[in-house]
Amino acid sequence: MASEQQYLHAHFYDLLDSSRVDPADASVRFFLHYALRAGNALELGAGTGRVTLAIAGQHIPVWAVEPSPVMRAACLVKAAQQPHLYPFFTLLPGSAQDVRINRSFRFIYASGVSMHWTSEDQWHAVLENVARHLADDGIFVVDNLCLTPPEHNDSPLAQVSQARLGEIEYRTYFGRTWIDKQRYRFHTRYEAVYQGVVIEAYEDDSIGSFLCQETCYGLLKEVGLQVRAAYQDFSFTLVSDTAEQVILEAGWS
Repeated sequence: MASEQQYLHAHFYDLLDSSRVDPADASVRFFLHYALRAGNALELGAGTGRVTLAIAGQHIPVWAVEPSPVMRAACLVKAAQQPHLYPFFTLLPGSAQDVRINRSFRFIYASGVSMHWTSEDQWHAVLENVARHLADDGIFVVDNLCLTPPEHNDSPLAQVSQARLGEIEYRTYFGRTWIDKQRYRFHTRYEAVYQGVVIEAYEDDSIGSFLCQETCYGLLKEVGLQVRAAYQDFSFTLVSDTAEQVILEAGWS
């Protein structure tokens, strides 16, 4: 799972990932496709509101759950600059497995967070909660699954993105060390560099995991859900043998 220390870097997230602020980004369009048809939505793990606020921007009521106070604060700062979203945007503290909302949703989704569910028991708890909130005609979508178990090669810390604001360059570094067949330790470093000197830096280790498509099929079945479609990208391309990630769409059996 992600640590609260990692979430102290929330102010770097949008800056170093343009997809978080670009409403034309394929992943935003992907989830918006479902929300437009559903008429309401629940997001499990809102982060800084990348998808949540795009849905609210279409005047679709969306509830978002986020465990980190720092990430919620970053999301609320963005929402505060868009008063027209206020009637459509509800941000709640809590986790995907224990939040309780007294309503059902026609669309529930988890975008970019499933790697923080680090055991099959935690996955089962999340999916039980999805089933608790999913409407009879509802759809659940989750991404970041894998087709087959990944190669267990450690990755040294390496720069993966950068952005420049005025005279300061911001950088992100990622690395990964495997703990066992499913879990890995994720190393993250953020830097702010001014005139060649690092003036601000944050480092963090968190635990993540991979879950294969086949395992997720079984866990969904345990709570009464079944897969309706499997995609390999946010353009709705059906999964092939070379897919680097799997996105599952599920509904009631």
